[in-house]
Order: sequence, then structure tokens, then C-alpha cells
Amino acid sequence: MQTTLSLKNLTDDNLETEIKQLVAREREVLVRVLVHLRKVENRKLFLKCGFDSLFSYCVTELGYAEASAYRRISAMRMIKGLPEVQDKIEAGVLTLSNIAAVQMLVKREEKRLPGQQMPVQDKRELLAKVENLSKRECERVLIEHSPALAVPQDRERVLSQDKTEIRFVAGHQLMAKLEKLRALLSHSLIDPSYAELIEKLADEVLKRKDSKQKTVKAAKNAKAEAVSLPPAETPLKRPGLKSRYIPSHVRRALFQRDEGCCQHRDESTGRVCRSRFQLQIDHLVPHALGGPNTLENLQLTCRQHNIYRAAQTLGAGVMERYSLRK
Repeated sequence: MQTTLSLKNLTDDNLETEIKQLVAREREVLVRVLVHLRKVENRKLFLKCGFDSLFSYCVTELGYAEASAYRRISAMRMIKGLPEVQDKIEAGVLTLSNIAAVQMLVKREEKRLPGQQMPVQDKRELLAKVENLSKRECERVLIEHSPALAVPQDRERVLSQDKTEIRFVAGHQLMAKLEKLRALLSHSLIDPSYAELIEKLADEVLKRKDSKQKTVKAAKNAKAEAVSLPPAETPLKRPGLKSRYIPSHVRRALFQRDEGCCQHRDESTGRVCRSRFQLQIDHLVPHALGGPNTLENLQLTCRQHNIYRAAQTLGAGVMERYSLRK
């Protein structure tokens, strides 16, 4: 209330001067946030805090909306390769939205040509083209450069507690397959919607995948009981190291106890990651240090936290050499 009253006494010139100063300070703070985000990513602090990605950390811990988090992460990563972008953000020449749009184009181009990275000079030229442009003007420039960007990105929007709207563009081949599927299922599903078709596909794939995984695991377990340990040059090899084989009944008990999600816990806040992505079995006392394959010494972790915990215990150098051999 006091701020509102004080603003009433400002002349138009003073009000304009003050808001410009505030915006300049806001940009300065934004740049500092991006610098801090880079440090958080470099130090893997988000993993220590119990998050499986920097994006999750920004949304849940820092309270950003998903779009805001995405824009900041995109800008931070662009600055890594092009430090001059930092000054242009602070000067108001480049906006986070335009940087994120350029970053999306770069990702698409690199995905289209696997193993190749867009040259730094090309990124610099793209950013120069979108300086001082509105979001819509920026989109026009980038679509002209890469017409593929005119195809909308996949999007999802929560409608209610049990309903989510998903939008994507289907090519003619996918549409032909869906129509063929609709015909094949016409005896059991009368005029199914696309949602019903996709759900039916998901059920079939998950059923086959689960059956295949059980077969593969059984074969691996049988093989693990019959073969010797990896070659001696493996970095994690230790004299007298026991087999890595974990009995199937222990695995089942582990997944049931840990509810099929990552159990890494932030020691300071007690927050548990609970990610279900790329789950791995982690030894509390590392296998490389003689830790047993007992249920009490095992926990589920996502791949990111498994690597993080191993690096904390065995050292980043050891884990780097191990991952290179993989």
C-alpha cells in the first residue's frame, strides 16, 4: 500500500525512469540466475537434492512454471558455447523466448543429422537474426531458415485430474497404420477413437515388452550363474569380488519394497527422488568394495543418481574410466 501511495506522487518522467531502472536490474538478476543454474548443473547439485534432472529441480524446488524453467535452461546452455549471449540478455537485445526458439531449432537440426553439431558460427548468426524481435517475428525468421519448424511440436495439457489433452502431428504413414488398426479391431472395438486405438496399442506393447523382459532376464540370470566375472582390466574389478548376480526373488522383493521408483534421498531435506525413469539397482555398500547382493544392501535408483552415488563413493575419475569402457 505504501509503495502504491508513493508512486502516486511520482511525475510521469520519474515513473518512466524508475521502471526502466527496475527492468535493467531485473535483467541483471536474470543473468545471475543463469550463471547460478550453470553451476548447479556442473556440480550436479540437483542430483544431491534428490531430483533426477535440472528441469525437475527448477520446477519443483525453485518454483518456476515449466515453460519458464525450459527457457532459462535453454538460455543457460546457449551461454556455455556463446558467452556473449549473456551480455545481450542483460542489455535486452535477446529475450529468453527467442533464445529457446533458436535452441529448439539447433536440437532439431542436430537430431536430423546424428553425430553432427551445428557450428558455433551458425548459432551466432541465427541469434543475430532474432535480436530485438518479438516472439512472433522470431518464429517467422526461424521458419524461413528451417521450414520444418512450421510443424507444431508435441504438446500436452492437463484438463482434469484424470484427463490430459495430447496434441501431435501425424504423418500419412502413421494415419494409414491407424486406419488399418481400426479395421483390424472393428470386431472388438466399434468405431474407436484415436485415444482408444493408442491405448490398445500401449496395452499390447507393454504386454509383449514385459513378457520379453522376463525371458531376457531369465536367460541373463542363467548365464550369470555359469560364466566368470568380467576381464581383470575392468576398472571396478577388485580381488575376490563376488558375482554381480542378484537372484530373481531378491529383485522382485526390491521392486516391491521400493515401489518401482528411485530411492535416492537428500540428506539435508529428506526429499526422495522417486523417478521411474531408467531405473537401476544400486548397492548401498558398493559392489566394488565388497557390498553383498542382499535386499538390505540394495535400493532402486534412477540412472543419474546411480552414477552420482558411485562417483561420490568411488571417485569421479574411476566412474569416468568405467563409463568410457562401456
